[in-house]
Amino acid sequence: MEKNEGKFMMRKFGGWCVITVAVGLAAAQANAAEIFWSAPTNETNSAGDVASPGGLLAAVYVGCQQNTTDCPTPLADDVVNGVDFGYQTSQSGTVGFNGYPGVSLSGVNNPGEFPVPSPGSEAGLVTQGDFSNLGASMTFSITGLIIGNVYSIQFFEPYWSANYNTTYTDPLSDSVTLATGCSTGCSGTPATPQFVTGTFTADGTSEVITISDPGSYAIFAAADVFDASAPEPQTIGLVAAGLMGLAFRRRHLAQRANR
Repeated sequence: MEKNEGKFMMRKFGGWCVITVAVGLAAAQANAAEIFWSAPTNETNSAGDVASPGGLLAAVYVGCQQNTTDCPTPLADDVVNGVDFGYQTSQSGTVGFNGYPGVSLSGVNNPGEFPVPSPGSEAGLVTQGDFSNLGASMTFSITGLIIGNVYSIQFFEPYWSANYNTTYTDPLSDSVTLATGCSTGCSGTPATPQFVTGTFTADGTSEVITISDPGSYAIFAAADVFDASAPEPQTIGLVAAGLMGLAFRRRHLAQRANR
């Protein structure tokens, strides 16, 4: 009897070990999806740079925080190429965005406006940017991901008083560096701000991306995240219309057969 109880306890212990290891492995994989970055692309100062490759998860931007000459518009969402970008709802520390509770940005020192003159503002999307303290970094966190789904993400840089190159790094240390635009009349080498697109397959319900520039200021202006595994709204509409047409045709044929 004692031997049987001993074997039962050993099996039970072994089962708990397997569960513990599995949970540990799952935790180790959380926030660790590899992002495959595109090459940096110069912004064209037009809405067409904003892509929409699936169902929108989040679209966020700093917005006009200071309400000054360069940024006279009060806080409001910005719809660019049909994508609704929620404005930043606070100015420093960990900040959130209007309408998108699943996205946050931490390590923010303060927002600031681009210098004048500036060639453009990407349909108002990059009129301002968040910056970190000198040599520090920010983290962009996304929650509410579905494990196994493919996501597409874009980051946009603004114009600034100097070309503060900013690096975006995934949890596996894959990174891409974007130029911050430096317009005519500002210090440093004139440059066009850039954006980048990345794709990843979620292996956890969240993803954390580091935004940094060692020795300088890291700058963030806007980002969007799409679930590329989900159909676009127009695709859903076409499918629905097709199903309605098929149902109507079947009903019509049934009525003819009953005559």
